[in-house]
Amino acid sequence: MFLKKARRHKSYYMGVWHTHPQKTPVPSDIDWNDWNETMHSDKTGCQYVFFVIAGTDEWRLWVGDLMTREIQEAYECEKDTNGIYIKESVLQDEETL
Repeated sequence: MFLKKARRHKSYYMGVWHTHPQKTPVPSDIDWNDWNETMHSDKTGCQYVFFVIAGTDEWRLWVGDLMTREIQEAYECEKDTNGIYIKESVLQDEETL
């Protein structure tokens, strides 16, 4: 019922978030189990589900692909002095994987 009402108002479920009492949050086994269950049972407004954990100093984001059932952390790419993303940093990151 909630999701049907939200759709009428162009509001969609995109994922979940919570906090951890760590400076830089690290997903627990409970988080991973919950996220995997979410990947199999929840419906979102797109092909992806977002998982956010906010720590005391930083927050981190993981993205789950509902087609492949893979969950990967999303990272912000390096920016130049004008605040524009540097494409080469993405390529370098891919080469180190």
